[in-house]
Amino acid sequence: MRLLHRDRGRCGEHRELEQLPQRIVELEAEQARIGARLGDPALYRDEPQQIAPLQTRLQEIDDALLDLLERWEALERR
Repeated sequence: MRLLHRDRGRCGEHRELEQLPQRIVELEAEQARIGARLGDPALYRDEPQQIAPLQTRLQEIDDALLDLLERWEALERR
């Protein structure tokens, strides 16, 4: 019974490992879009209220990417 539980856990980890690259790609794409918006002078002129939320989201993405990369490394070591 114990072995079956461990195998199910590994299946979940394997699935998680397979999904990590796509999640990273999605976050990197969002990061690029936000970076482009923050690099556009029109944002500062026309929508300055959007700057802080975009900067916050950019930091959240950076943190999430770091977490995902650390998790990927941990899963691959198993």
